[in-house]
Order: sequence, then C-alpha cells, then structure tokens
Amino acid sequence: MPVKNADGESKALSKILFIEDDPLFRESTKELLEGEGFFVKEADSKNKAIEIGFEELFDLYLVDINLPEGSGTSFLREIRSFGDKKPVIMLTSHTSPKVAVECLEAGCDDFVRKGCDPEELIARIKSKLASGRNENNIPLKNRSEEHTSELQSRSAISY
Repeated sequence: MPVKNADGESKALSKILFIEDDPLFRESTKELLEGEGFFVKEADSKNKAIEIGFEELFDLYLVDINLPEGSGTSFLREIRSFGDKKPVIMLTSHTSPKVAVECLEAGCDDFVRKGCDPEELIARIKSKLASGRNENNIPLKNRSEEHTSELQSRSAISY
C-alpha cells in the first residue's frame, strides 16, 4: 500500500498483524500504530491470526502472550515452523523474567511489557522493521505447502 511522504515520494506502509484479545487495548494500540503510519490488521485469537497469516503478508507480528485458543508463544512456534522469519514482538502484562526468557527462547525478536511508553513501543517496532529480517514475503499458506513437500520428500523411501 503506497502512500506519499512529505516530499511527495511513494512509500509502502509497513504491515503489522496485531494479535490481542483485549478489545480496548487492541483498539487503542491499533490507533497508535496507525497514527504512526503503519497498516494494522487485527486478530483476537491464535487461530484467527494463523488464518489471516495464511492469506496475507506481514512485515511484523505484535503478539500478546495470553490468547484464547493457545498462547502467543505457541503462535510464534507455529509460524517459525513454517519458516516465517518476520520480526515478532511479544506483549505481556507479566512481570516475571521467566516469561521473557520463554518468549525469547521460542524465537521472538523483542519483548515489551504492556503499559510501556508508546514511544518505546514505536521505536522497538521501527527498529525491528529496519533490521532486515523481512526476506520471506510468502504467505504462510504457501510456506506450509513448501514445508509439507519438503517433509514428504525427506520421508520418501528410495530403492
């Protein structure tokens, strides 16, 4: 989705999938992100997020840890199993360092506590988007098919 910047040049919006089950927090954060020029698609559960990810491309995932139908870390592990290397920032209201360690071990790129300064969240998002991990612009659906084909070829018996 190109937009014009202040110099009149076309610039593509970064696309974020925001996965959060709290409607009030989801809406206020979405408004913040859109106010900063991001395109934001919302999901309120892990399963809805996977469904959306199978159909659309995103530049970054912003994921709550506690979700209906599975945790944010289970979402993270699932997309990583499909080869998705896009940046993932986990959100939580937990204060335990153990939760942060679990998220980082699962493959998240950053960890932010809910209630942090909005400028900090925006800075972290911009930093991850600039980090260059956006190399696989293939919807999860296609990556899933490639992953399945690869697994089938590995398990094929040849004589």
